[in-house]
Amino acid sequence: MVQKNDGQGDAVESLTEQGAGQASLGVGVRLGAEAFADLPAWTKRIEGKSSLVHPVQSRTKSTVRMLTSPDWKKTVRLWQRLGHVSLQYVPEARYDVPGRVAVLWDVSGSMSESMDLYLPWLYTLRSKWRRLGVFPFATRMADITEALYAPYPLLRAYLVEVEHVFAGGTNIGFALGEWVRNYGSRWLRSDTLIIIISDGWDVGVADDVSDALHTIRAHDTRIVWVNPWMGTPGFEPKTRTLVAALPFLERMVPGGTVASLLALANE
Repeated sequence: MVQKNDGQGDAVESLTEQGAGQASLGVGVRLGAEAFADLPAWTKRIEGKSSLVHPVQSRTKSTVRMLTSPDWKKTVRLWQRLGHVSLQYVPEARYDVPGRVAVLWDVSGSMSESMDLYLPWLYTLRSKWRRLGVFPFATRMADITEALYAPYPLLRAYLVEVEHVFAGGTNIGFALGEWVRNYGSRWLRSDTLIIIISDGWDVGVADDVSDALHTIRAHDTRIVWVNPWMGTPGFEPKTRTLVAALPFLERMVPGGTVASLLALANE
């Protein structure tokens, strides 16, 4: 086993030696069609009403409607129709929509075993969180947001165009910096949630990670790190990358099972 960073924990190393976290893709290996079969049944349980995604006000009707203070113009018209002043009033309608979410998804060798877990999860969330962007990375970053609008069985045809991203080692700091440079102007704002999905194993420089996350946080953008190993016995966030990232995170959450991903999407 090749461990990208020291300090991940004995339990993680043991699991990896047993094959639980080994890479299923390597440099030059093409994306297999088996990863793009029909959506698994558990995705039907994804509601997308996560408390992680803060709502923002909109003038457009959404599934969430908040009734707040009186709408005085409509209330006066109501009283005129009634012929007298009444305690009855017309509430002002405000509509909330889910905020913007950018998912930076580590698809390097150590994470590729989980592709059939995260890909259907993200694909389903795209229909729930309309302002969702998905950016897979290993040593480089790509934007597959538009591809997620394709029928799921046809998704492979779109992703092979960026299949060079889905293999090899991880340079998280470089990839995050690339995302900030290429996409930050569209996404870095106070109503955006950044979700980073990664095990934290990295061949890059930890300072690059902290620099990129510092830039993201400087825009009041929230950051949540989803770690597939969190929740396993003996796990501690001790890799250089995770230690560098922790001061900038709103929180780190588990995300290595169907149950944990459903909890993230629904609670």
